[in-house]
Amino acid sequence: MSKHITVSGIDYEIVYRKNPYDRGESVWGFVDYEHTRIVIKKNMSKQKQRQTLMHELTHVAVHESGRDDLCNEETLINPLGNVLYQTFKPIVDRLVP
Repeated sequence: MSKHITVSGIDYEIVYRKNPYDRGESVWGFVDYEHTRIVIKKNMSKQKQRQTLMHELTHVAVHESGRDDLCNEETLINPLGNVLYQTFKPIVDRLVP
């Protein structure tokens, strides 16, 4: 079962997969901007799923703000995602099955 979240008016589907791959690499999560989909690895702890979802949502937020030049900058996304997770934890917790 997938869930959805709207970011800046754009609906993103959240899907959980056993072994997600992004550009041929095994990952904990990734964003498919073209299909407005966030993919999260399902066979890890709920806490890791929540943290990964917030990380991917941070990528989405920066992308939807129009800053494609920054949306994949991990040196920005990692600390920003950690701070946002503390704020939005109740929302993120509802999105992890």
